[in-house]
Amino acid sequence: MSSSDRHSHNPGLWSSQRTYRPFIISSLCVALTLGFTTGAAIIFFRLLDIDLGTAWPTHTQSHGMAQILGWAGLFVMGLGFHIVPRIRNSSIKFPWPQRCVLTFMIVAIISRFLGQTVTSFSINNPLLAVSAISLALGLGIFSLFVGATLLKGRARHRLPELWIAASTGWAIVVAGLDLMIAYRMIDSNSVIVPSAIGKLFIEAALIGFISNFIFGISLQVVPSFLNLPPARLRLNGVSLVCINTGIGIIILTLAKDFSNWWLFAGVVFKTVGFLIYILSLRLYSRKMSPGKYIVNVYRRFEWYLQSAYFWLLIGGMLQVWKLIGDLYSPIGPPTSLGAPTIHVVGLGFITIMIIGMSTRMLPMFEAALLPLHGLLDVILILINLSVASRLIAGIIRFDLAWTVLALSGSFGTLSITLFGLVVWKLLRRSSRQEYIELTRYKVKLKTFE
Repeated sequence: MSSSDRHSHNPGLWSSQRTYRPFIISSLCVALTLGFTTGAAIIFFRLLDIDLGTAWPTHTQSHGMAQILGWAGLFVMGLGFHIVPRIRNSSIKFPWPQRCVLTFMIVAIISRFLGQTVTSFSINNPLLAVSAISLALGLGIFSLFVGATLLKGRARHRLPELWIAASTGWAIVVAGLDLMIAYRMIDSNSVIVPSAIGKLFIEAALIGFISNFIFGISLQVVPSFLNLPPARLRLNGVSLVCINTGIGIIILTLAKDFSNWWLFAGVVFKTVGFLIYILSLRLYSRKMSPGKYIVNVYRRFEWYLQSAYFWLLIGGMLQVWKLIGDLYSPIGPPTSLGAPTIHVVGLGFITIMIIGMSTRMLPMFEAALLPLHGLLDVILILINLSVASRLIAGIIRFDLAWTVLALSGSFGTLSITLFGLVVWKLLRRSSRQEYIELTRYKVKLKTFE
């Protein structure tokens, strides 16, 4: 038996490897280079009336790819490889699937960014092809091994696993759509993603792949983390059907150019699903009891989660409002500057959820003390200011709209930079040593009492 096979059949060994670390580090590196910083920079260029020409759409689109699949996607994949085997009380093959997925995803993201933004050399088409193939391989291997792990174990399958299974299914759809995007761009010798298929890609990736995964993990851990009443599972199952039916209708409508009424129906299905999910999770319910906090737990963890799901619902309602405006313009939003719906969901829901869940999960995985609690409070304020200012500038006409968008980008970039600092300190050996010393002290103190 090979070393890799021995590892994959030894739960104690694979679980001690912390395979999520390189994914999280890579995720933050992408966010702080090609993601948040690039997005903020191009807004400042626009604010200063600097004509970017075709660089505006190419940098905007490649920035979006880096944010969705680089920042959020890599983070979700890293946690997925670590969490899913624990949900099934099973093991997962390692290390080659994780290494392959991470390598392919990084190659895909960098190749797409360079393939769209570097136009001075005749390398765009090869880079776009490499990006699409690498992304298909990365998402395919991830879906294959996470899906196979979901089928392991003798325990009865539960609702969180259905959410994660839906996520892996949409990941395959994302890979297929990206291959279509690359083919059309290469065929037309263009570096700009066609608008229609770009919308399909964003819907499948942002809601289908990433959000479904977050919904599954939230259902699995949030009620126990926050000492909430048990989730309403039947209601949660209804939300699973509504959200994924809505995504399917939206994608089919955009792909087949159906009537806007079908698009409206899909968005309503999805938004109603968001509302039902929040009600089923009972996130805003009173706690059953105060509960006992674990060592050095971040006490405003629930504020992150509550604000994230608030923004999710706002994002859904904003998309409904926009489509009402498309059908009957007098009652639609006054403007739609800077893709406010995408940023409310991507920044307001997904990014805040990633940061919030990390404050609880990473210290558990690392057996380390979470540092800089005060800084996490600042991050919570900054990220919510970023979302709120993005929303205001995106839907209200006023002279300083681009200035407010620039402030939003600055707040977002600063918040992720500070979060990166928190993660860097958390992953250091000193944080684990501090946790060991503190727990020993607590045990001695309890014994003395």
